[in-house]
Amino acid sequence: AAATSAAEADTGPAAGRADGSMLPDRGVGEAPLVSPDVAEASASVMAQLIARRAQTVVEVQSPGQGLLVETLVRQAVEPMLRDWLDANLQTIVERLVRREVERIARRAELS
Repeated sequence: AAATSAAEADTGPAAGRADGSMLPDRGVGEAPLVSPDVAEASASVMAQLIARRAQTVVEVQSPGQGLLVETLVRQAVEPMLRDWLDANLQTIVERLVRREVERIARRAELS
């Protein structure tokens, strides 16, 4: 077996990518799991959530302004929501993905 250089060692599946993520690059011929429209819609929703979060932080940290009721409610609800998501999100995603994969598999069997 040939020795691998440091540069080659960093190209394995667990190595970081040029974009900074730790996800492995897709192999040749692997199709994405969702359509481009779904990916774009999901990215748009995530961008909106990030923008709302940034706006909330600005509202809370703005000097000379009282806290808005909406901001107070968000601050109160956020820890509860985080706990609920921590407890339930993985199960929900697994169930939805399994259901979608089963639906696609049934469709493939009928073809």
